[in-house]
Amino acid sequence: MKVVAGTHRGRPIQTLSGDGTRPSSGLVRGAIFNIVGPRIHGMRVLDLYSGSGALGIEALSRGAGSVLLVENAAAALAVIKKNLDALKLDAKVMASDVLAALARLEGPFDLVLADPPYAIAGAELPQVLAIIDERNLLAPGGLIVLEHRRKEALPEALGKLALKRRYPYSDSEVSVYEMPTI
Repeated sequence: MKVVAGTHRGRPIQTLSGDGTRPSSGLVRGAIFNIVGPRIHGMRVLDLYSGSGALGIEALSRGAGSVLLVENAAAALAVIKKNLDALKLDAKVMASDVLAALARLEGPFDLVLADPPYAIAGAELPQVLAIIDERNLLAPGGLIVLEHRRKEALPEALGKLALKRRYPYSDSEVSVYEMPTI
């Protein structure tokens, strides 16, 4: 796997072996950041279920101001550290379960990225959205970009969050929620 674009374009990213994580493909990562567009510059980014750190690394490569990666698997945390060190990138890494981390984090973030293992996505993503909304972890005008199974039905709205658009990719789907600016 390689960084898709930005200052680290083409640089390799290590991933975990086995089925414990499912890294976003280069096509989907590219699509996610095309959705965000030039707004990425200077954004405060929260990368949940970080896995190898690929989404957070892509955000930094494209100009994000800061990235916080949240992951609870020891093997994944080791890979994230290796990737950040190899690319000489500065990001904060939180070793925690996502739901527990969201209960402790201070926002607001401008962009929240979440690509959970498909086995837990359907159960946890609605909870993730609810906590982000309830705790005001997303800045006005901020985006939440979720990658999940295409067959997973996520809510059209949750609290102040509104589903902006869905983008299908084979068996995956990227759902984008936005926090109103008012």
